[in-house]
Amino acid sequence: MISALKQAEDGNGWLVRGYNVTGDEIQVTLQPWRPFAQVARVNLAEAPFAPLAADEGGRVTLRARGHEIVSVLFRE
Repeated sequence: MISALKQAEDGNGWLVRGYNVTGDEIQVTLQPWRPFAQVARVNLAEAPFAPLAADEGGRVTLRARGHEIVSVLFRE
């Protein structure tokens, strides 16, 4: 479930935050409206901890553990 879509706190990029409402691990695919140069998983303070590889259209796929909050930052 998407819980936030907002500009990054530093004004450089867009943050998508959501959480897995199930107790099972799920696969999540995010399709931004356009490709971005950098995509990364970030913590709640928006500090990157894991880069993500986007396909040619900008789509990224990641896993979310049961009840996990996931934040993804899209930057130029």
